Amino acid sequence: LGGRGVLQIDQEIALDSRTRGIVKQLAANNQDFNIKFGKAMVKMAAIEVLTGTKGEIRRSCRAIN
Repeated sequence: LGGRGVLQIDQEIALDSRTRGIVKQLAANNQDFNIKFGKAMVKMAAIEVLTGTKGEIRRSCRAIN
Protein backbone atom coordinates (compact mmCIF):
# COMPACT_ATOMS: atom_id res chain seq x y z
CA LEU A 1 0.00 0.00 0.00
CA GLY A 2 2.97 2.27 0.64
CA GLY A 3 4.52 1.55 -2.76
CA ARG A 4 7.28 -0.61 -1.28
CA GLY A 5 6.37 -4.03 -2.67
CA VAL A 6 9.34 -6.40 -2.56
CA LEU A 7 8.45 -7.95 -5.90
CA GLN A 8 6.66 -6.24 -8.77
CA ILE A 9 3.75 -8.64 -8.35
CA ASP A 10 3.40 -7.54 -4.70
CA GLN A 11 2.84 -3.98 -5.85
CA GLU A 12 0.49 -5.02 -8.64
CA ILE A 13 -1.69 -6.97 -6.21
CA ALA A 14 -1.96 -3.90 -3.98
CA LEU A 15 -2.98 -1.69 -6.88
CA ASP A 16 -5.37 -3.99 -8.73
CA SER A 17 -9.02 -3.23 -7.99
CA ARG A 18 -9.78 -6.98 -7.78
CA THR A 19 -7.26 -7.61 -4.98
CA ARG A 20 -6.77 -4.23 -3.30
CA GLY A 21 -9.46 -4.92 -0.68
CA ILE A 22 -7.83 -8.04 0.69
CA VAL A 23 -4.43 -6.34 0.69
CA LYS A 24 -5.87 -3.51 2.77
CA GLN A 25 -7.56 -5.99 5.11
CA LEU A 26 -4.35 -7.97 5.67
CA ALA A 27 -2.28 -4.79 6.06
CA ALA A 28 -4.66 -3.56 8.76
CA ASN A 29 -4.53 -6.81 10.75
CA ASN A 30 -1.03 -8.18 11.24
CA GLN A 31 -2.24 -11.19 13.24
CA ASP A 32 -4.67 -12.19 10.48
CA PHE A 33 -1.88 -11.81 7.91
CA ASN A 34 0.49 -13.99 9.93
CA ILE A 35 -2.11 -16.74 10.32
CA LYS A 36 -3.03 -16.74 6.62
CA PHE A 37 0.61 -16.53 5.54
CA GLY A 38 1.50 -19.50 7.75
CA LYS A 39 -1.34 -21.58 6.32
CA ALA A 40 -0.26 -20.70 2.78
CA MET A 41 3.32 -21.77 3.51
CA VAL A 42 2.11 -25.12 4.86
CA LYS A 43 0.08 -25.65 1.66
CA MET A 44 3.06 -24.75 -0.52
CA ALA A 45 5.28 -27.17 1.39
CA ALA A 46 2.89 -29.98 0.44
CA ILE A 47 3.33 -29.33 -3.29
CA GLU A 48 5.43 -32.06 -4.79
CA VAL A 49 7.79 -30.71 -7.44
CA LEU A 50 7.93 -32.79 -10.59
CA THR A 51 11.42 -33.36 -11.92
CA GLY A 52 13.03 -34.99 -14.93
CA THR A 53 10.58 -36.30 -17.50
CA LYS A 54 7.66 -35.99 -15.04
CA GLY A 55 7.69 -32.19 -15.03
CA GLU A 56 8.30 -29.27 -17.34
CA ILE A 57 9.40 -25.69 -17.20
CA ARG A 58 6.69 -23.54 -18.72
CA ARG A 59 7.56 -20.86 -21.23
CA SER A 60 4.51 -18.99 -19.93
CA CYS A 61 2.94 -19.57 -16.51
CA ARG A 62 -0.47 -19.04 -18.07
CA ALA A 63 -0.33 -22.04 -20.41
CA ILE A 64 0.98 -25.58 -20.68
CA ASN A 65 3.78 -25.90 -23.25
